[in-house]
Amino acid sequence: MADDNRPIHIEGSQGVLAGNTIDAGGDVIVNGQKVTNIFQNTAYQDLVKRKKELEELIRNLPAENAVCRKAGVELEELLNKEAQFKKDVIQLAESFSRINIDSERLARAKALFSEGAFEEADRLLNKTDLKRDQEAVLLREQQLDSALEEVKRKKEQIADEYLIKAQLTLTQLENPNRFEEADQYFQESIHTLAAFDNIFGYAYFLGEQNQNHKAVTYYEQALEIYQRLALDNPQRYEPDVATTQNNLGAMYYNLNAYDRAEAAYLEALEIRKRLALDNPQRYEPDVATTQNNLGAMYYNLNAYGRAEAAYLEALEIRKRLALDNPQRYEPDVATTQNNLGIMYRNLNAYSR
Repeated sequence: MADDNRPIHIEGSQGVLAGNTIDAGGDVIVNGQKVTNIFQNTAYQDLVKRKKELEELIRNLPAENAVCRKAGVELEELLNKEAQFKKDVIQLAESFSRINIDSERLARAKALFSEGAFEEADRLLNKTDLKRDQEAVLLREQQLDSALEEVKRKKEQIADEYLIKAQLTLTQLENPNRFEEADQYFQESIHTLAAFDNIFGYAYFLGEQNQNHKAVTYYEQALEIYQRLALDNPQRYEPDVATTQNNLGAMYYNLNAYDRAEAAYLEALEIRKRLALDNPQRYEPDVATTQNNLGAMYYNLNAYGRAEAAYLEALEIRKRLALDNPQRYEPDVATTQNNLGIMYRNLNAYSR
């Protein structure tokens, strides 16, 4: 069997939706509605006229005639052009039916298209006007983007200034209303632009004022932000995650939510221990703080064995740190020693 060297035909991509068509009367139907009529278009009229002329010529000449063959080639080209023209018109009609006609120019172009005046519609959308309007709107967008960036920078500035104002107010020892005023400034900072700095700062302030329920709300917001940031930059934000978890543990403990307190403390401890492996000088004090907090919680829950283990680990770290910096760490050693002493005394372990 001889090889068939004819090229395999691959169907092209579909650009026209099923059901949209041109009927025998030339009406372009999209979604069941007439959009235009190609018989009204002068270019299509010229194509049909030339097609008929070629068909008539071919009918009246022998097939082997050179003029006939040339006419056949031209006719085939015209038929292909006609088929593509119809596809393009249907696709254009679909676009007109789908897009939002919200400019006078586009509305006029659609009206011209519906009348079959495709060339007039094209001239209406001339490239000079389009380019001018494109450049104008892109410039406007750039100006608005710049303005929005400036607004964002200004909001950050004002939020930071309110935050500092709140914290400065707390230093006014002679001001009897400093806590109420600071609270207002913290809220104004967050109202201007909520960010981890002012949210965490307000949560810490609320905790210091024993407003534990409210503090938990803001600590949880800060934690969500820090955890999200830590996904992309753990080196920068994991310490903040740990600090927030540690402080949340204290708030939960004060609210008698001991399971949540333990979970928060343990999460803080896991992060701080991991960070201390690479930078013990920076993070071992934090490990000791969380261990001391866990020890206090376990003691108050009568989990004395776990309390002792946590206290002893905190004490070991703090004693070691106090060797190099007694002024900084000896008070912490004393705190943990005192906690251990209270626990041993209440357990009648006097020798310890």
